[in-house]
Order: sequence, then structure tokens, then C-alpha cells
Amino acid sequence: MFCAAAPPAGAQTAPAHVRAYVPFLSPLKQTQPDYPAAARPQGVEGSVHLLVTLDAQGNVAGAEPLAGAAVLRAAAVAAVKQWQFRPVIRAGSRFPP
Repeated sequence: MFCAAAPPAGAQTAPAHVRAYVPFLSPLKQTQPDYPAAARPQGVEGSVHLLVTLDAQGNVAGAEPLAGAAVLRAAAVAAVKQWQFRPVIRAGSRFPP
């Protein structure tokens, strides 16, 4: 597994099972998050930083929020789990093996 984005400053660091950091990934398919109804009356907006793990085919195998408004986190995780990335190639093979 590898980290798709660096954690924001002040956020928790990547878990021990993360084997590689890949700073630039190529998304093939992106889904925008639905704006949560609970956020509307509060006027909450902003970004959610996620730690995303991918499988060898470029599918999102897991996602966990690292920073951002709590009311927005579930929608961000649900959206990124639908994303598809170009597989990462290391030494001529897909990574992770």
C-alpha cells in the first residue's frame, strides 16, 4: 500500500503499513463528493485531506480523513472510494505487488 498524498502540516503521519509515498498520481476517474445536508445550515465549506491507499490496479483500497471539517469527512471518503487511478509502476512492475 502507499500514500497517495502527503499528510497536511500538523496532521497525523502515515500509518506504519504504508510502504511508499507517491506524490503525483494520475486519476482516470474522479467523483465529486455530495455536499452533506448537515453542513448546509452550518455554512461549512472547505477541503478534506485524506490518506488514500491503492491496490495494484489503481483502485482505492482504503481512505481515512486526516484533516478537514468533521461534517464533510464521510462525503469525501465516499467520493474518493469511487476514484480510479493509473496504476503505479516501479521497476517495470505494478506497485504494490
